Amino acid sequence: MVGLCAIPASLTLARMSFASALSSPKSAVQNGPVHHMISLEAGSTETKQLLATLRRQPDCLSVKVLLGEDQKITLWQEWSHSDACTAFWSAQKQENAGNVLQRLAL
Repeated sequence: MVGLCAIPASLTLARMSFASALSSPKSAVQNGPVHHMISLEAGSTETKQLLATLRRQPDCLSVKVLLGEDQKITLWQEWSHSDACTAFWSAQKQENAGNVLQRLAL
């Protein structure tokens, strides 16, 4: 996929990478979708801080949350051209995205 980059789970690197993408949404949208992927432990401080940051973002932010077999959370941030993006979760069974994000923050 174009623009896909794996980011180490280091909070410093995660903050820098996400902050960079979130600080320039207009240029990101103009240049096409921008993807950032990061794996964090459920309930960790890093996960809570990242989810809190994502909740404060504009409507054009789409967050895909994947729970892998290793029980790590993968947050996929995608800027798209859509005016109304949604947050959703995909795994072996479907759940309401809001419930999942709330549960992951615990």
